[in-house]
Amino acid sequence: MLIQFPPSIGKEYTIQLEKLLSNIKEADTTQDWKVAVKFRNTLYYCDDVYDLLNFYKAQWLHKHTRVGNTFRYFYDGRKGVTG
Repeated sequence: MLIQFPPSIGKEYTIQLEKLLSNIKEADTTQDWKVAVKFRNTLYYCDDVYDLLNFYKAQWLHKHTRVGNTFRYFYDGRKGVTG
């Protein structure tokens, strides 16, 4: 599941982000859903947001590139690009 925020949504919405991630976790009773979040506002790029994503086992979608008709996604966090 990809959650994507526009640049106009800044870090002041962190509480709403936590509520959203909590609701997703509650709805995913089998814990099978993979969640990625893409922020387009650089104010989100900080330790407390990384910690929040880690707590809910969500990944930060850093960037994506198009190769032919497919997209390749790169997930980033404190440990660096992982995919």
